[in-house]
Amino acid sequence: MAIVLGSAAALFAAKAGYDAAKPHYMAWKQERALAQARVYLAQQDAANAKLSLDIALLTAPGNPDAWRVAADLLEQVGASQTLRLRRQVVQLAPDSMPDRAALVATALRIRDLPTARDALVDLTPEQANRPEALRAALAYALATDAAPVADALYDLLRALDPNDSTLVLAQSTLHLRHPDSVKSDAARAQLTAFADQPAYAAAVCRTLLTEALITQDYPTARRWADRLVALPDATLSDSLHLANLQLLISARPLAEVLPPLATRVRQSASEAV
Repeated sequence: MAIVLGSAAALFAAKAGYDAAKPHYMAWKQERALAQARVYLAQQDAANAKLSLDIALLTAPGNPDAWRVAADLLEQVGASQTLRLRRQVVQLAPDSMPDRAALVATALRIRDLPTARDALVDLTPEQANRPEALRAALAYALATDAAPVADALYDLLRALDPNDSTLVLAQSTLHLRHPDSVKSDAARAQLTAFADQPAYAAAVCRTLLTEALITQDYPTARRWADRLVALPDATLSDSLHLANLQLLISARPLAEVLPPLATRVRQSASEAV
């Protein structure tokens, strides 16, 4: 009898030890599978990356962290399955505003506007006023060309962070097409001031160049194109825009336009090597 009781106690002890160790083992297995998935994705080995992600998600299907990491990994390679994973994260963590914002961003990337809208409509008032929610709603408003809504959201975000220059820059870009000429002129002046700041110069020059082309203000477009190609971070595409303006608007001979463009092409090729 004592032997039977001792064997039973040993079995119970072993079971208790297994139960205590199992969560740690499963967590280790999941982390290992996710790490392998990262390596396979970096090697562009899609088949093995998917296998590792499947193992990680099956190991702990109720863990939103695992689904979140898997979604982030797939987002890096633009995989179509990312949206399904983002939805699963939100289902597991419905109160997580960053995860809802990530779902909106993924949906907008693939132009799934209904999914992006649905992720925003059932927010509580407290959630809707968080910066992540405001930025997600702003992205949706811009994607759907809802300029007045986007303008109001920019105002709310700037009130929360008055020192964020990127918000000022983005709202000024939006105001370029504002029907009120006072606002559009103020936006153009604001952007022109940003063009003197190295961190924003190239982006602002491209924005004002595009706006001048849309309004068929070709002399202004030519000035911004000249200024853009002189910047250290100008691209080959910027040089091509300038060449087109020189040929089509300024009517310069091809013999004058081609040599500097050919030099830029050679520079671009050497930079890519």
